[in-house]
Amino acid sequence: FPVTIGGAGDGYIESSCSGCNWADVYLDTGPLVSLVDYTTGSLVVRSLTSRTTDPELGPIFDYALDRGYLPFDTSSIPANGIVTSAVVNVYVAAKVNTGNDGNDFVTTVQTSQATHTSLVSTDIDNVGATEGNDTGERKDITSVSTAAYLTFTLNSTGRSWVAKSGQDSNCSGTAGITCIGLLEGHDFLQTRIVRSTNGTSQNYLTISTSEI
Repeated sequence: FPVTIGGAGDGYIESSCSGCNWADVYLDTGPLVSLVDYTTGSLVVRSLTSRTTDPELGPIFDYALDRGYLPFDTSSIPANGIVTSAVVNVYVAAKVNTGNDGNDFVTTVQTSQATHTSLVSTDIDNVGATEGNDTGERKDITSVSTAAYLTFTLNSTGRSWVAKSGQDSNCSGTAGITCIGLLEGHDFLQTRIVRSTNGTSQNYLTISTSEI
């Protein structure tokens, strides 16, 4: 497996809302605010729950999810090649881990955005529900080091996503593009970070991208 560097479309998409239900953010429904970034030097993978209390309305919740997209040009792998091992290395610039409840991890999935060179807000729905690594390869944010590389070893499922020379891509009209995504654990498990008192709980990694 030759070494490849993430392409121009590496970045992240955020969906957030205030005074809403968590399902509105996860299912991409309701009055959401979207942020799309694939041109700066970092991406964010995050889940957030924030609670305030209105004297008349009671508890009000804000939620946010950030999903990372990492397209790689793997077309140099011969069409008849067999991928026996594959890893995804990302450089972690910063982290926050105030929602440490056992689901505060990051894992890999496959993405299916329309192009590997950019992102649009609707691409937030274009992430798979199957992990590309074993559960033992989930990265607990508590133990993740910053200013260091973080390595995900892909299992047979993840290796099957690697697009070889001439092979159709899952995230581009260009052949040989491998499409990897990163999700925080609550996002992947479809569950929110629970807050019973006012304040903010969030888990995130800030990861350097090809633009840095």
